[in-house]
Amino acid sequence: MDQAQTLSVLDLPDSLLLNVFTSLPLQSVTCVSLTCSHFSRIALDPQLWKTMFQRDFKVPQSVPLRPKASSWRAEYRRLYDESPAVLCEEVLGHEDEVLHVTFSHNGEMFATCSKDGLVKVWEATTPCTLRFSADMKTRLNWRYTQYSQFNKSDSLLLVAGVVGFGGEFVIFDLNQGYIFV
Repeated sequence: MDQAQTLSVLDLPDSLLLNVFTSLPLQSVTCVSLTCSHFSRIALDPQLWKTMFQRDFKVPQSVPLRPKASSWRAEYRRLYDESPAVLCEEVLGHEDEVLHVTFSHNGEMFATCSKDGLVKVWEATTPCTLRFSADMKTRLNWRYTQYSQFNKSDSLLLVAGVVGFGGEFVIFDLNQGYIFV
């Protein structure tokens, strides 16, 4: 009689192990990668990190890696380590996708720009309160507001938007009732 052959998990093909790793949560992948050099190598596979990134951050497969990102693993780590982990408050007030958020230098306000054509300035309090809103679609026939930036003294707010195929910007004076400068 032949002696039964004993197989180890290390005998499994890398492709099968990679498939198993993709179903694990981040903490498990990290723990498993510390057990041996074979698992550590598999845990560094770019396809694993792309799959985990898309799964954990709910990103469609059609979305490519961010241009300045060095790898899916680095992008995963950036979002995991640098993004707020607790939702303090959901700020409602735009009818479409918010494209940009900027905070005042003193931390007392923030501004949001959106595809709905609105720019809004909020008090950074809990709960957040709306301080100012301008509909740039109505005022200047913009398609949407794209960016905003406070000056160093937080007395002016520059807002950039898209008009047709070009762009325009305006500056609001926050101390003079949000009038155009």
